[in-house]
Amino acid sequence: MNMSVASLRRPIFFAALVILMLVAGLASMKNIPVDMMPKIDVPYVVIVTEYPGAGPKEVETVITTPLEEELVSLEGVKTMSSTSQDSISQIVMEFKMGLPPDTLEQKVRDRISVVKMRFPKAVKEPYVQKWDPGSQSILTLAIRSDKMDRVKLTDWVERDLKPQLAQIPKVGKLDILGGLKREVHVVLDSKKLEQYRMPLITVADEISRSGENAPGGTVTQGSLEVGVRNLGEYSSLDSIRNRIVSFPGGEVPVRLSDLGVVVNGSEKETTRAYHKNQPALIVYVYRQSGANIIEITDLLKKRIADISQKLEKENAGISVDVVVDGAKEIRDNVWDVQESIMIGIILTILVVYLFLASARSTLITGLALPNSILGAFILMYVAGFSINIMTLLALSLAVGLLVDDAIVVRENIFKHLEMGKSPVRAAIDGVNEVSMAVIATTFAILAVFGPVAFISGMIGQFFKEFGLTVCFAMLISLFDALTVAPMLSAYWGGKGHGAPPSDNFFAKLGRPFTNMALGFGKLQDKLEVLYAKALDKILTRPKLSSAVGVGFALSLFLLAARLPATFTPQAETSS
Repeated sequence: MNMSVASLRRPIFFAALVILMLVAGLASMKNIPVDMMPKIDVPYVVIVTEYPGAGPKEVETVITTPLEEELVSLEGVKTMSSTSQDSISQIVMEFKMGLPPDTLEQKVRDRISVVKMRFPKAVKEPYVQKWDPGSQSILTLAIRSDKMDRVKLTDWVERDLKPQLAQIPKVGKLDILGGLKREVHVVLDSKKLEQYRMPLITVADEISRSGENAPGGTVTQGSLEVGVRNLGEYSSLDSIRNRIVSFPGGEVPVRLSDLGVVVNGSEKETTRAYHKNQPALIVYVYRQSGANIIEITDLLKKRIADISQKLEKENAGISVDVVVDGAKEIRDNVWDVQESIMIGIILTILVVYLFLASARSTLITGLALPNSILGAFILMYVAGFSINIMTLLALSLAVGLLVDDAIVVRENIFKHLEMGKSPVRAAIDGVNEVSMAVIATTFAILAVFGPVAFISGMIGQFFKEFGLTVCFAMLISLFDALTVAPMLSAYWGGKGHGAPPSDNFFAKLGRPFTNMALGFGKLQDKLEVLYAKALDKILTRPKLSSAVGVGFALSLFLLAARLPATFTPQAETSS
């Protein structure tokens, strides 16, 4: 039993299957992430290592060269370039296409963990990051204050703003530009250091070592076991000033205040930001991989509006402004393509109605559009695609192709209905007669767009979702043409073109639709008469036929004469 006959014998089952597909398609469309472009895995890994105070020569000798010697033996390495600067080593590795970036990143980390054990203690942890084109910030905020300096404002952003924004689902890291963190400065007097015979390195080690809480074991009190901690963390400037750094002679302690002064300050300024000609802090908000940009930005802006309203009530003098919305461009582009899809659907249904002159036939063939598009979203969700410019362009391109199979099946069923057959028999005979032609047409389109998904390199990753989305939609449209169209034609499609006007759904709404279809039919009849008369004149008048033939041959000759001038030798070679 083929699929078409099964749909006619089990209409309820197939109707439930189509409804389930529509519901699953809507759920998939809601959960598919929205992005500007398809996700592209670029095989680049960047390693940045800081060595504070070291010159380029020391950075190259101590960090860059050992890392290169260890990483060059990794499988799949295509090129490797490095830069050694003051205090910074940067290595960029390019791998061969087709290797999973996450696996490459982990392999690089494993190799680095072997080398970093030989680094000096002053070298910071190497920063390893794969290059991702979709890792740009999705929202940029500008924070200004009339009542706080930059240090206090930076502290407020770190302590209050960032935790509130980080609580939103799918929000990744948040970076601050133009901030200035608080820093305690210890200014030592060289004469006093010489007087107490205290080396500078000894004072620095004592300050860093004694400013931490340390576990002190446990104490048993009956049936209880109590943990003991050594509270050495600094709580104020006075606790730093009174820190004992040495006991010369074992009697008189030397405090830090005896060697210099301890004052509040800020870290070295490396960046500065302005918004509306005023000093500000810029906060870049990033998303987690695969998250829906539009959904996250909407949640972020709602949370920012609540924070701004709270700050205004408290008269805190802080303003939080959204200066760059990364979802706006995506939203505009996606809406533009969605608008094109909707216009294409409306025009397709209109053209089908004008040519078929039947509301039921229009609805039967038009159902292929929502079925195919929503069914394609299910396959897109399973394949891990996103709603982006390429997938939406694929759907807009496929809109005109989705109804072709259903129209062929519906028209052939009409032909058998007009032969006097019953609706069920007409549906069976009609779909069996054209099923191979419908399948061949669909597979011809798949043969065009399917190979696009197998193009190698960066271009292949870019067009993969485009080609497969067209294939997904066409496969669902084939399923619709072989099951839904004959099923509806058999049990709801009427008895043929001779159905009474009251059977026309649009006629119940008003005469304009019926008049439009009748007027278009009369126009077609007039065009057929004109074409027949023109063809008869051409065939019955030898001179006119010869003139038409000469004109056609002359057109081909002129076209052939222009080809050498149009296609240059370079273009021929490249093709």
